[in-house]
Amino acid sequence: MLDGVLIALLIVALVPYVLGPIAVRFDQRFPARPLFVPYDPIQHPLPDELAATFKESVDALVRTGMRLLGDFAHANTMTKVQLRVALLAEPSGQEHALVVAAQSTNPKVKMTACFVEFPTRFVDGGALSVTNSGEPDIYPQSPGRAIERFPQVRDPARLRRVNAALLARFFGSRQRVPLEPKDDIAAFIQEASTREYHLQTTTGYLWLDERAQVYRPTMRGAWVMSHRMLPPLRQILERRRRRRAEQLPRAAGHDVPR
Repeated sequence: MLDGVLIALLIVALVPYVLGPIAVRFDQRFPARPLFVPYDPIQHPLPDELAATFKESVDALVRTGMRLLGDFAHANTMTKVQLRVALLAEPSGQEHALVVAAQSTNPKVKMTACFVEFPTRFVDGGALSVTNSGEPDIYPQSPGRAIERFPQVRDPARLRRVNAALLARFFGSRQRVPLEPKDDIAAFIQEASTREYHLQTTTGYLWLDERAQVYRPTMRGAWVMSHRMLPPLRQILERRRRRRAEQLPRAAGHDVPR
């Protein structure tokens, strides 16, 4: 009797590890041509707390001298996540920032997040992204691109200083690609979003379904992405990320709060 109960419990415990990758493989899809439109609070409502956090982040960056170039919402509901994205830049175009608010539209998944990201592209093809997103790392880093996460740095102004310190210490000799969104800011954000999905085709995590014009997880990608969000791998990756988030700024001569 006891053995039967233990076996039943083991089966229940293993269900997410088996069915999770299958669900991700067949349920997740990302538009190959994402559509961003000017944000409208009536058409794209966000919870009051999330909207307030988004505004506070934008205002904090504006106070550091950055200029708000555009405020957009993702108009495609295919991803089951409602997105609001603001693009800001400093006058020379050498540095820009994204403020992102996300809310799941799937009633079975309760998820809201707001984070700031400083993406930098280099002329040699490399890239650095510095963000305070606390979401799990489900994708691997593509060759030549570094993603550094500091979820403990909630102040966008401080995160900007961390970004500047990392660029000066580790990427000082590399020429940056200046921000040139021209007049169509929405198209610039769309191109950046598409570039992210395309990069994951080079890692083998996503593939482009040209007929449906969507990116879908490969079986390998679905398996790894699912397990990165489950114990014990999630906890291992989070501990590793926390250690790096504490050590890296110090190596660049910039302390951050724990």
